[in-house]
Amino acid sequence: MAAEDLVMHMGHAHWTLQSCRIHLLRSRHRAILMVSMFGLIISGLWLASGVRGAFSLWQEPYKQQRHCDSVDQGYQCQSNISHYWGQYSPYFSVPSTISASVPDGCRVTFAQVLSRHGARDPTASKTASYNQTVLKIKARVKAFTGKYAFLANYTYNLGADQLTTFGQQEMINSGIKYYGRYHDLAERFDPFVRASGEARVVESAQNFTQGFHQAKLADRRSIGNDGFPYPIVVVSEAAGSNNTLSHDLCTDFETGLPYDAIASNAQAVWLSVFIPPIAARLNTDLPGANLTQNDVISVMDLCPFVTVAAADGAISPFCALFAVDEWHQYDYYESLGKYYGYSYGNPLGPTQGVGFTNELMARLTNASVNDHTSTNRTLDSNVATFPLGRKLYADFSHDNDMTAIFSALGLYNTTSPLSNSTLETTAQTHGYSAAWTVPFAARAYFEKLKCAGVQEEYEETGLGASSELKMRESGFKRIEAVPPEPGNLSWAIDLEDIRILVDYGMPDYLSQFALAGILEVNSTLNVVTELNPDALSIAAALDAERANGTIRGPLHGIPMIIKNNIATLDQMNNTAGSFALLGAKTSGSIVSPSEVNNLVGIKPTVGLTSRALVIPISQRQDTVG
Repeated sequence: MAAEDLVMHMGHAHWTLQSCRIHLLRSRHRAILMVSMFGLIISGLWLASGVRGAFSLWQEPYKQQRHCDSVDQGYQCQSNISHYWGQYSPYFSVPSTISASVPDGCRVTFAQVLSRHGARDPTASKTASYNQTVLKIKARVKAFTGKYAFLANYTYNLGADQLTTFGQQEMINSGIKYYGRYHDLAERFDPFVRASGEARVVESAQNFTQGFHQAKLADRRSIGNDGFPYPIVVVSEAAGSNNTLSHDLCTDFETGLPYDAIASNAQAVWLSVFIPPIAARLNTDLPGANLTQNDVISVMDLCPFVTVAAADGAISPFCALFAVDEWHQYDYYESLGKYYGYSYGNPLGPTQGVGFTNELMARLTNASVNDHTSTNRTLDSNVATFPLGRKLYADFSHDNDMTAIFSALGLYNTTSPLSNSTLETTAQTHGYSAAWTVPFAARAYFEKLKCAGVQEEYEETGLGASSELKMRESGFKRIEAVPPEPGNLSWAIDLEDIRILVDYGMPDYLSQFALAGILEVNSTLNVVTELNPDALSIAAALDAERANGTIRGPLHGIPMIIKNNIATLDQMNNTAGSFALLGAKTSGSIVSPSEVNNLVGIKPTVGLTSRALVIPISQRQDTVG
């Protein structure tokens, strides 16, 4: 298998299309990626602290915020309750026993983030409902005491659908975090950014790029001026529009029975189990309120929404009206909605994520999108709106769509169908929870790794509970980012290691190193007859091509020595055309010297490689090797 070929064995990877109904052949096995020098991390549930790899000279460009929301760990205010608000939880880092750090000797060559928008106000219909609930309580209850005292002077003032100031900061933090994790790429490349067309999603993308830009300006290693404000491709959410970041095409899924009612039915059963005791307590504490089960859910919803409406994310007094165990029950209620609405609990749920999955595969393999579901073919066939070969990508979407995408990818396929009558912990659900998977500003990272010194070694990456990464390391050879000074001739690296340095934008340095090495030994060995006077400018031009996503082949930007009877398109002289200076016999020029120097020389079959501009001794025998 080639260095970046990909074979995927996923529990949910078999699809057939019949109208908008895509059926899954589901396996209960763990999702597995078999890769060659390739790794995939999905961290929608957690985001590790900024990784410091072998190539790191980056320093954090920001000061940690003093309150309990930070770039590294996310929202940690009263985590015993705030991490149990379902999809309304602010982003927070979930602890994991498995490190998210890049393994020694490896480096990230590709990084895609898929993100939910930041914290927002309730939807228009919900904000009207919440306002009515508050008005009803205040009209019916004569006195508010104790933990309910704040209600006496409380006026509902939440907006509708808009990103809050707190949500804006979440996304700025996300951009800073992304830059920090991938600074070796980010200091040289800007991300390609897409956003689904909802205003809060587009604004979230803008805030993310603001954070990325802020971090780049503060990075002393950043190369040149970046292209901020970065272009953002906005994908329409208009009815009938193909959009892999927002579902709305499949009528059977959106409005057809029984699919559109599976989630609400599951939630209704659990609602009848956990809400009655809470409703009874509230109605006792607030005589005359006569709160219904749905009223109780509305009051619980106000806790996270009023919290994220505060610029600093101060915990709302609504939160203290409920006990810790009641918040765990609430979180499970919201998790049931996601699992049976857009995940494996709904036969059509994961199908809504197939389009993005195929787009991701196209980016990972640098190949055209092959999809017949929800991709926008107009956008995906245009290099301006769906470029391949980029190092950094950022897409912005919604919680429901991310849930479907995770399922299409085969994540959480060890999670058994959730009970609608008994609460299950995240340990029992193998990490599945709405708060863990799709909180406000949730993000999933998809990384491609290349590891030095690994020849046809395969890593097994399991994507299971908590979207954790499990990697079996296999004898990685560590190389340093900066080669030693010329003169240390003990330094030797193979072609793959050289390509790693070239990928990091160092072909000009490699050329300088090679030139210095030749000058140091050639007076004794006399093996090099001429140096290319344009070597450094050629290296710089090739580096610029690579930075723009153009790669000519596996030897792009790598310095080499060729025999002087081969003509080149530069200022160098050659012996081609001189019958007195003939010689292109590969065996004597390459194979034999290689043998005595413990190297590998290759003499291809005559005709397999071009002999253009080469004067052979024998037309039947000589070939370029």
